[in-house]
Amino acid sequence: MDLKNRIKENSKKESNEIEVSSVHEEKSAEKKSPFITKLSLLFCSARKGIIRTVGSIAAWFHKLHRETKGVMLVASGIGVLLCIAVILLGVRLAGVTNELKSVQALSMNLQEELTRTQTVQNQIQLLPEEKEVYDRNAVKATPTEIPTPIPTVQPTATPEPEKYIVCVDAGHGDWDGGAVLRENGVEKRIEKDDNLWLSKLFRDALKEYGIEVIMTRETDVYLGLTERTDIANAANADALISFHRNSFDGESDVSGIEFWIHSSRPEGASTLAQSMLDAVMKVGGMENRGVKSGAMSGAKDNYSINRFANMTSMIIEFGFVTSRSDNAAYDANGEAYAKEMAKAVYEWLETRETAE
Repeated sequence: MDLKNRIKENSKKESNEIEVSSVHEEKSAEKKSPFITKLSLLFCSARKGIIRTVGSIAAWFHKLHRETKGVMLVASGIGVLLCIAVILLGVRLAGVTNELKSVQALSMNLQEELTRTQTVQNQIQLLPEEKEVYDRNAVKATPTEIPTPIPTVQPTATPEPEKYIVCVDAGHGDWDGGAVLRENGVEKRIEKDDNLWLSKLFRDALKEYGIEVIMTRETDVYLGLTERTDIANAANADALISFHRNSFDGESDVSGIEFWIHSSRPEGASTLAQSMLDAVMKVGGMENRGVKSGAMSGAKDNYSINRFANMTSMIIEFGFVTSRSDNAAYDANGEAYAKEMAKAVYEWLETRETAE
């Protein structure tokens, strides 16, 4: 049962009760005075009117609530959507504001940089009209009004060329591995790699003395024997020093370092080779096998490096790749060997220059 029906039934009951009460009051009024009777009747009528009015208002409110319920839901939904839209718009406006501030700051920085640049340009180079005014002011200037001189660019000094040139050759390369140390059929050490490693150390040590260094190879590439001497000859080097390592096919631990020069034993090659050998012996770790001339094939034969070079040249057989003791000294003292030999080369170059 809905509210309207309940209100109607209550109204009817109250009306009936009022009517019954009114009948009783009217009957009892006959026994009372006329004034009291009239007052009682007026009160009953007012009560009935109030009850009917309240019932009508309640019914009207119920009808209005039922008819406007859907409208209120729609209005509430629209209100929520409008709130969301306002929030999103506020966030977007805040983002745009920050971007505008960033652009403004960047613009100000560019303007300041442009102003500084313009100021520097004005200080360095005066316009023709300004230069004339500057000159006139310079003539009329008193001792306390000395004009600021126009800055001038000093010419850069040309560095002096390096005094000496040494060509350093790392023997073998690429498919030509040279001597090999094998253990159980596996290659453990290859001459070409050792040659390149010590050659680079020697190059760096020579540069510390201001010597220009020409490398025949700095990577694992192959060069013919005449290609190596051609590089040294084209550079007009003062010396060509070629690094190699020896090998021995046997059970004995043959070891030591030896230098090979031309069979004619030129004075420059003999002196330099002996000085470099002494430098290695100063570091220690290897046996001294001396300075030798010619080639292993014969005293009158010569290796290509010494045969085709136009300058002082030599081949260094820097220990035996098949010797454990030589390998240990080679690895441990490589940098020390390079530095001491570079010192010997520099002193030899200086002594030769003085003698000439």
